[in-house]
Amino acid sequence: MSYARFGWEGSDVYVFATMMGGEEVIECCACSLAEPIKLDLPFTDLFGIVHTYEAKNFYATYPGEMISHLNIHIANGHTVPQYTLDRLREEDDAKH
Repeated sequence: MSYARFGWEGSDVYVFATMMGGEEVIECCACSLAEPIKLDLPFTDLFGIVHTYEAKNFYATYPGEMISHLNIHIANGHTVPQYTLDRLREEDDAKH
């Protein structure tokens, strides 16, 4: 399930629920706040773009943790749709 997608309603983040190590997590995919990893072997994608760095992701184990992370995005001027925060708050409230 996705909470936000790049470009939808101006979103600068792509956030979705996924599995990691057998547990459900919430991922901020290709997070612009995470330090990218320099690749030993650059590669060219199917669009002809040469990639020299690998994007990193941020993972939260609960909705409140992702809300805190997204607030850092907002503080850095990134657009995070309000409905994204609302859905995460609803889920966080339901777990407490």
